[in-house]
Amino acid sequence: MRWLVFAILAWIFIGLEIGLRDVLAFGEDLAISPSLVLPLAALVALSATPRQTLVACLVLGLLVDLTSSHELADAGGAVTIIGPAALGYMLAGKFVLTMRGLMIRHNPLTLVFLSIVGAMLVNAVIAAMLSIRAIYDPIVWDGGGELLVRLGRSIYTGAPALLVGLISPLLGAMLGLDHPPRHGRRVF
Repeated sequence: MRWLVFAILAWIFIGLEIGLRDVLAFGEDLAISPSLVLPLAALVALSATPRQTLVACLVLGLLVDLTSSHELADAGGAVTIIGPAALGYMLAGKFVLTMRGLMIRHNPLTLVFLSIVGAMLVNAVIAAMLSIRAIYDPIVWDGGGELLVRLGRSIYTGAPALLVGLISPLLGAMLGLDHPPRHGRRVF
């Protein structure tokens, strides 16, 4: 995998997610917006080695953590919490690694399915960790309502995943992920 190309693509996808968050938001009260970064993580996990996948997912999760903030209840202001998305992205990467042997890797709908389920895993981890943190930290957090919003975000992630799936041969070639990794020796 070409890490410099991955870093550039991660920067572009994070920038698009932040920049288009309000434009792509569905519903004024709920503000359900898709993840544009998770399809990149699923694309990497479909063809990279397990170590490359987990490192890439950790980096993408940390970037998502660093670009999101949570409001404080009493003091006002906001706080950045590092960890929930990073762990969620690593879990989603491990899920894709587990499922990729059962999937048709070059079908765009495969990336849609894996992105939606991966987003559900990421958002479940984020909701669980922030619900636990809200017990002792004064962050504004409604666990049940936030979980429903995040479920909507997960399903909505399928739309950009379809676009990424359609250009996945180009992205895979840029990343050096043209062929699935080989394990072991070739017999023939």
